[in-house]
Amino acid sequence: MNPSGHTVVITGANGFIGRSLVAHAKSKGAHVVAVSRTEYSHGPDIETVTVSDYGDTPVPENAVLIHLAGTRDVGKAERAGPQGVSEARDLALALAGRMYRHRVLASSAVVYGDGESQPHDPDTPTANPNGYYAMGKRAAEDVFLGAGGAVARLANVYGPGMASNNVISDVLSQIPGSLPLMLRDGSAIRDFLWVEDAAAGLYALATQGHRGIFNIGSGQAISVSELVGLVLSESGQGDRAIKSEPRLTAPSCCTVDIEKTIRETGWQPKMPLDRGLARLLEDAA
Repeated sequence: MNPSGHTVVITGANGFIGRSLVAHAKSKGAHVVAVSRTEYSHGPDIETVTVSDYGDTPVPENAVLIHLAGTRDVGKAERAGPQGVSEARDLALALAGRMYRHRVLASSAVVYGDGESQPHDPDTPTANPNGYYAMGKRAAEDVFLGAGGAVARLANVYGPGMASNNVISDVLSQIPGSLPLMLRDGSAIRDFLWVEDAAAGLYALATQGHRGIFNIGSGQAISVSELVGLVLSESGQGDRAIKSEPRLTAPSCCTVDIEKTIRETGWQPKMPLDRGLARLLEDAA
């Protein structure tokens, strides 16, 4: 018998967040069922299941589900258009309608839109998805909420193994160097969350049985220019020039209020941004 008493089924288990979530759940003593569409070894004591369709995800007795599966490629989602939105909704329906003890959907803060200067409160009905990627997330949210589950709106998650097409990866790829560090939009304001903190938040929502919408982020807003300043300082290139392409539209801002999540789950982010960036620089050295 597993010491924690929890059986946790994770879809998208071999993805960036999925791998960290599997490791976190295992560290808590849960019996983990790691479901993916490609073979991947998570190590001993992890039950791995490979499926061609996530609709075939198993339902062990008294298990909780954390649904991570889905494209992380925003460009791909935009190209898929309405069909991608329908596919996200249909998969959510297939999973939410099954006999799990509890269900958590890993969604994204992108559903809030891109413009409000104040951190978004999950209980304020202001979600305004812009684009098919965000619309797909929102459609899946409605399904999980309708089934009595929880939705975790994640901030910008970063850490080892993250995708190569995000702002932190783009910055790290230019270090070391002597030319000005180039940015697409230094004025954009975001919340950056360490991947292990994201995993801990998702696990808390699933195993504690919370329902409704929760934000999972660092709770700290920072501009991309400030982020780059931290990276350069940590890398010993604090005097290096930074160049940002001029923004032709309104300032981009998307940050989240995490007080509800802290209050109701006891979870808190642990990795400060400067230390997380230092870890990534060490790994790249």
